[in-house]
Amino acid sequence: MAEKSQIRAEAAYIRDHFTEKFRKEQSRALNQMLVSQISREDASHYYVYAPLGSEADIRETILFLQKNGRKTAFPKVKGKDMIFVEVQDMDREMKEGCFHVMEPVHDRPVDWKDAVVLTPGLAFDNSGSRIGYGKGYYDRYFADHSCRRMVGITYCELFYEKGKIPADPYDRKMDAVCTPEGIKEIK
Repeated sequence: MAEKSQIRAEAAYIRDHFTEKFRKEQSRALNQMLVSQISREDASHYYVYAPLGSEADIRETILFLQKNGRKTAFPKVKGKDMIFVEVQDMDREMKEGCFHVMEPVHDRPVDWKDAVVLTPGLAFDNSGSRIGYGKGYYDRYFADHSCRRMVGITYCELFYEKGKIPADPYDRKMDAVCTPEGIKEIK
């Protein structure tokens, strides 16, 4: 089995070499999948993310959530830790923060135990394992905070077969993974 650092490098290379047109088309399809799923759920709280670089762009989904009365919170890095902060207006309440990621301007953390977490990552496999950027922010946060459900967000090309991504005991598994082709529930 490949090491995490090798898989991380390969996934970043693949994702960074998608054309802009491909990323936009795939993000559009991914947003359609997410909105369709969200429309059938009763969840009212969502932890989301501001896309960076070649990440799947879920801003269309975030706007849908906000326009339909769902609460959204974005991650904000505080040293070695991460908090989630409620944001109602991305244009007015976000600024460039740590690692050039758009973050909330204020520091009022929320702790929504019933939140659905739309989770970014470089790659996922169908056992629910995730490769992030290697800093462990999501794993540390969710080791101490509960949530309703974690949904990985990725392109089809970065959703691997079971066991491709090595999992350490502290790695938080996804409950589902959403790609432009559909949502795969993890058993």
